[in-house]
Amino acid sequence: MKLNQTLHTQAGGASRHRKGMTRLAVVLALTSILLMGATCGAPTPSAETTTEPAEPPAGQPPAEETQPPAPPEATEPPAPPPVETESPYAEGSMVRAAYDPAANWASPDVHEDFEGTSGLFADVAIGAATSFYDSGAFHITLTSRGWWTWYKGSTALTNFYVDIVVYNGDQCVDRDAGGLLYRYYQIVDFGLLFGVTCGGGYFLGVTGGPGPLGEVCYYDTSIIDCSGMWDHPTSEYIDAGPGAANRIGVKALGQQISLYINGHQVESMVIPSGYVFAGNFALYLGAGQRDNASVSFDDLSIWFNP
Repeated sequence: MKLNQTLHTQAGGASRHRKGMTRLAVVLALTSILLMGATCGAPTPSAETTTEPAEPPAGQPPAEETQPPAPPEATEPPAPPPVETESPYAEGSMVRAAYDPAANWASPDVHEDFEGTSGLFADVAIGAATSFYDSGAFHITLTSRGWWTWYKGSTALTNFYVDIVVYNGDQCVDRDAGGLLYRYYQIVDFGLLFGVTCGGGYFLGVTGGPGPLGEVCYYDTSIIDCSGMWDHPTSEYIDAGPGAANRIGVKALGQQISLYINGHQVESMVIPSGYVFAGNFALYLGAGQRDNASVSFDDLSIWFNP
């Protein structure tokens, strides 16, 4: 019995060995198959090659090389808008204001811009007084305190509207005065005056009145004062002081006289019928000082029968 058991044990042991061998053979066979498959599927190593770009088909132009976009050019920032500066002159003086009586009228019948070296008014030097054209204006100087001088133009009218820009002298004093004579009749040295003073007043006057020939008197239809010591009426519309500019205007229709400063009416009066006649225009200066009285004029315009 022991012998048979032993044999059985050995036989059983041999059987287990064979099963182990069989499994090993299967594993080796599978490994071999896998290795063969890996070898067959791997690419064959070859020498490195350089790939040439493909040429375009026949008849088709080669593609153009595209350059990268150029960077935008630097641009300067826009200039700031101009700053409007306030005019040093009063409104309505250098340029007629919208409310000026002549603002919407047609071109004047007579205009003098004083751009030349001569024009409508005399260019002379007599005694202490001098008049001359220069730098686009007509200038008068006078070195005799308390005296008046004027220079007549050629136009003579009865009914009209006239205006002109008056510049105070650069060294003016309060009583220096400049402006217009109108309906001026030279033979008797008679005419009506309207102008402004350096001190901010305006002057209504007459020459050739009840006083000596050529004397200037204050006149506003209610009074005639030839003393030379009158007070000038003032107006908020007058630009006063050295170098100031004011546009003065006179409308004369028969006995009705209307007076304007920088487009604003400052006086209206009815004068005697004896003052209604065709007379000339003249530009005047009244000296309130001894040495440096002066006045300048620009932009004279005259409309007939407005």
